[in-house]
Amino acid sequence: MPYLIDGHNLIGSMPDINLDDPEDEIRLIQMLDRFLFKVRKSATVYFDQRGPGAQRRFKSGRLQVEFITSPHTADHAIQNRLRQLKGEAHNYTVVSSDHEVLQAAREAGAQVIGSHEFVRQLVGPPLTGDENGKPEGSLTSEDIRYWQKMFGKPSEK
Repeated sequence: MPYLIDGHNLIGSMPDINLDDPEDEIRLIQMLDRFLFKVRKSATVYFDQRGPGAQRRFKSGRLQVEFITSPHTADHAIQNRLRQLKGEAHNYTVVSSDHEVLQAAREAGAQVIGSHEFVRQLVGPPLTGDENGKPEGSLTSEDIRYWQKMFGKPSEK
């Protein structure tokens, strides 16, 4: 069952990501990528506004990422997607803590899960380290360059 995720709403529920962090979207995308690979599911995550130079839409593994431009919002994009799905909405799970989004999902027949509850699934048990103490799943310098390119951030020298 694919997920439709309210990205900034989810970040606001994360224990180790802050909405004030300029890298918050990148960090969430990386976590979602690993999670979706592990559970063998797919998702679309919607974010309000995009940074300068960032792509409006891209795919990363099992994750479709969409930045919604003003005057629209991620909430509206999720609700529109549910309307487009029509009778197929029951095959999707909506992740948000926004009451209007969750109500629209219920009315469309989709499953719903609150952001705080989803965070518990997403974070899961603590990562174990390798023999050098480096956490599994740590980013390589190649990974970092890739994400910086995707978000239009200059690479550090």
